[in-house]
Formats: sequence, C-alpha cells, structure tokens
Amino acid sequence: MLLVRPLLILALTKTLNTFLNIRPLVEPLVTPQTIKLRSIRELSELCAQKGY
Repeated sequence: MLLVRPLLILALTKTLNTFLNIRPLVEPLVTPQTIKLRSIRELSELCAQKGY
C-alpha cells in the first residue's frame, strides 16, 4: 500500500505534464466551433473560382 500512492501521484503528474506540453500544439486546430463564417465564405468563393 505504501508504494501505490507514490506511483499513482507519479502517473498523474506525468499525465498532467504531457497534457500541458501537448495542449499548445492542439489548440490552433480548426474545428466547426472555431472556424469563422467569413473563412467558409472565402473558401467557397475560391472553390467556385477554381471549379471545384
């Protein structure tokens, strides 16, 4: 029982550190909630010009 607590704390700390290091890399990703409608309009106009 004495080893379980430190191992659990170590595992949680490593998981948290990994998340904190990866989070800035993931935040800039575009999602349907973060995309701006203006960007969608510009994309559709560009696709129309290119004939896609």
